[in-house]
Amino acid sequence: MEPFLTRSYRQDRIAVRGGDLTVGVWEPVAGLDDDAVAAVTPHPPITPTTGYTAVEPPAAAEVPTGPRTILLLHGLTGHHQAFLAVADRLDAYRVLAPDLRGRGQSYPLLGPYGMAAHADDLAQVLEAEEARDVVVVGYSMGGLAALVLAHRYPGLVQSLVLLDMWLPRLAFPSEDRDATVSHIFAPLFATIERRYASLDEYHRFWERSGRFDAPLSEQARAALDYALHGREPELGIRVQQRAAWDDAIEVMGAEDVLAALNGLSHPARLLWHRAGHAEGAAAWDIADSAESWASLLPTLTAVEYPADRRIPLFTDDGVARIRAAVDELARS
Repeated sequence: MEPFLTRSYRQDRIAVRGGDLTVGVWEPVAGLDDDAVAAVTPHPPITPTTGYTAVEPPAAAEVPTGPRTILLLHGLTGHHQAFLAVADRLDAYRVLAPDLRGRGQSYPLLGPYGMAAHADDLAQVLEAEEARDVVVVGYSMGGLAALVLAHRYPGLVQSLVLLDMWLPRLAFPSEDRDATVSHIFAPLFATIERRYASLDEYHRFWERSGRFDAPLSEQARAALDYALHGREPELGIRVQQRAAWDDAIEVMGAEDVLAALNGLSHPARLLWHRAGHAEGAAAWDIADSAESWASLLPTLTAVEYPADRRIPLFTDDGVARIRAAVDELARS
């Protein structure tokens, strides 16, 4: 079911440097009855112990008693409608989800890109939407933007959920940083360089990718179609290539990102699995990185979850785990 059929949804345009940022806004559903609550909370929240845990089992569910703002930040080549299923599950909350600079309807915004630029844009969004004490959910690259937002504007953020976030590391002394980034992110770069002759070809491409259920769900199809621009036979994905490159390079130890991670003081949950980003990327040891950072940072808990290659934003288990983590942090 489309989220905008069950709750209020709109797109706001927020003035930022160089133009406007598009933000999807879902307002909370008032007066959920018992049947509605049961329908949106079938998967209980995760209550991990302090530090690092592996495949933590869920605990008892609890629905928040009042609306709180949740900020959803998409990945490197994403946009706000990648969160359709997540926003639907978070119907007890007010949800803000921007198209980050250079993506989606914010595609016309030029650089500078990078996590500091995204954080500054996001601070403008939260100010314009009068949001405080926000729980920020960052998927993949969005997790890095969430960290830098919390570091640069600590008063706006209450806590963080970092889903499948690339844990940054410094380049080795003899390493060609550009070559490493090109290799690891090659599949993502290829999707934004590719052209599709028709909408059907585009849908078949993503069904064969293994990143979505086949046939595509209504939410996956809506999210994929939102990303398109151009006309047949030259359809493309609405992502500035320079934005994708400048943001990807920051996983190699950008100063802003490392400072934000080292200085993390907000409660944070890192949810990760071995299949997705780590696949074919031997330069990163995800398990060791998660365990190391969780042992160093007292407010960070790393939780591994079992998953396959599908994008967790579109799986029942992935969406439920996001809701569980948000519920836990919103109560703290």
